[in-house]
Amino acid sequence: TNEAEAVAERIFELLERGVTILPGTGGYTGDVRPMLYCVLTRSEVNLLKDIVSEVDPLAFMVIGQANEALGEGFHPFHKRP
Repeated sequence: TNEAEAVAERIFELLERGVTILPGTGGYTGDVRPMLYCVLTRSEVNLLKDIVSEVDPLAFMVIGQANEALGEGFHPFHKRP
């Protein structure tokens, strides 16, 4: 997205999730633009789609499935005996 800060802000506000902003370069165009990385629950995905389409309808989004998410806001790490 070209609106990384605005998208990230809305994610913070509405989903209360953190966002990692990574530098990215388009392999075809060579354009440099930020990429956002955010881990959500399945039930939060539709709200994320709404946020992104509202803030930047030209954004490109990939939604993948994680095997497990551990840490604050998700499952805690378990200590091994």
